[in-house]
Amino acid sequence: MSTEYGGPPPEEGSEEAEASEERLKEIRTEKFAELPKEFVTPLESMISPDFSHILLVGSSEEEVDRESNRMIVDLSAKQADRFDKEFKRITNLGWSHDSKTKIFVGANDRTPNSERKALLVRNGKIVDTAQEIKCAVIRPDGEDLAYTKMRSTADNMTVDPVIGDYADNKFPRYDISLITYSPVRSEPNKWAFAESVGDDKKTEVIVSGLEMSQSLDRKMDKISDIQFSPDGKDLYFSGIQDGMSRLFKSNEVLYDAETSEIISFRISPNSSDYALLRRDNHYHRRGKDQIIINDQEYSDRFVETKEFFSSPDSRKLVIVGIQYDDESTDDPNKENAEYIHVYNTQNGEKDISGPYRSIHCPTFNEDGSRLACIVLKTGENNFFLKVDEEEYKLDIASKGRKGEKVFLGLKFSINESDNKEVLEIMTNRNNRIEKKVFAVPNSKEEKEVIRMWRQEGEEGLF
Repeated sequence: MSTEYGGPPPEEGSEEAEASEERLKEIRTEKFAELPKEFVTPLESMISPDFSHILLVGSSEEEVDRESNRMIVDLSAKQADRFDKEFKRITNLGWSHDSKTKIFVGANDRTPNSERKALLVRNGKIVDTAQEIKCAVIRPDGEDLAYTKMRSTADNMTVDPVIGDYADNKFPRYDISLITYSPVRSEPNKWAFAESVGDDKKTEVIVSGLEMSQSLDRKMDKISDIQFSPDGKDLYFSGIQDGMSRLFKSNEVLYDAETSEIISFRISPNSSDYALLRRDNHYHRRGKDQIIINDQEYSDRFVETKEFFSSPDSRKLVIVGIQYDDESTDDPNKENAEYIHVYNTQNGEKDISGPYRSIHCPTFNEDGSRLACIVLKTGENNFFLKVDEEEYKLDIASKGRKGEKVFLGLKFSINESDNKEVLEIMTNRNNRIEKKVFAVPNSKEEKEVIRMWRQEGEEGLF
């Protein structure tokens, strides 16, 4: 094999080889505010859709357990705003689509129940207090919230739904597990929630839309998830009915998993396709989850699924996780390795990348033509930025800690100066939050220019 410079490629592991590894051009680094000094262990984060703010939950303790206090801070390029209370639990982090509204629920988890207290916080202000607040979501237009609140009665604890200005406490409710809004902004009053009713606590889905309320005629033993289709026309829900796990489209059974369990499902952005993960309970430790796309069952099985989402153009479905491999237990590099599976929903074909030690922040660009993520390769300490089939080394090293949270977000965007596609990476290194912006090759010619060595077996560029 020859190189574009006419000589042999460097030996693997040599300094010359290290220097030849592909890197993307870093356009700029934007420093966010530093975390407070008492913020020792980051636990969870949610970045705003426009990448301007980060809600970050953490603890002042290195060893974190259920008794540890949690704090929350809103980070931007200008400042770090820490909420002035600490909690035992912080849940329901959320952002509106326009990044103007943010929420969270903080709870003290004290016992007995009379001392329990939860706060619903919107844009830094407390909007409601109850013994328990759950299922908090933001309406797509950002103008209202929906959630449930627990209240005490003489006989028991009941749960009330609060959906915008609608608060229904006319009769006792004992369990509301899920609330969702229609994603169509022109239908602000269209929502659904799942409720346990009757002496046997069978569950039904209650739908409200445009001043009309109705109850779907499907009684369920358990409802696991409810989702409106992206066009807002149909309500999908999964759960157990008569001992069988099923996916419904309104009152129609869309898929019957029988004795297996539907653990998650997705509806494509064009509202035409569905995909689900089915767990076969007769499996033991490994290889439980199987992917089904529009009734087509794939042979792939996953021990653990980290990510499960569609491309914006609905042509691809991505699963990131640990796949089942009969031979993986004999190879320490494969036993807990992570893979990227990309399924073509049009022709049933699939592409698999891996194994990797870890995969972070997979994301598509706006039209769904490109997929990017951050990977840690076997035998490497530095992370790589993977764009489609290409991998580019980052000057960011892993500390080797389980669950380390170096990367908070990854996003394609358009560079204003030249109108070209770039990648933004939000990082947390030693409690310093930074946004790095990289140029991304947008054509075959650009990829060839930055490539210094060709893969083995291919001819040189020149």
